[in-house]
Amino acid sequence: DSVKVLGYSLDVDSLSLRINGPSSQTGIPTYCDYKGFNSPLVGKLGITSLPRIILVGGDGKIQRIESDVTKLKGYRF
Repeated sequence: DSVKVLGYSLDVDSLSLRINGPSSQTGIPTYCDYKGFNSPLVGKLGITSLPRIILVGGDGKIQRIESDVTKLKGYRF
């Protein structure tokens, strides 16, 4: 299995997203609804602070949520 990465931006305007979004630096596709912390997806995922790394399995279920990428050391993808 390969790892797929999708950025989720909490920017509230398109200029900020273009300048600061992951895709501007890495080419990672990024979803943004421009609602910031008021987005329904933020509530559904339980995001209360940033950064947030959410690993989703091939079955579509959340496997792990972290705020520090170093905590994923040794995690099998």
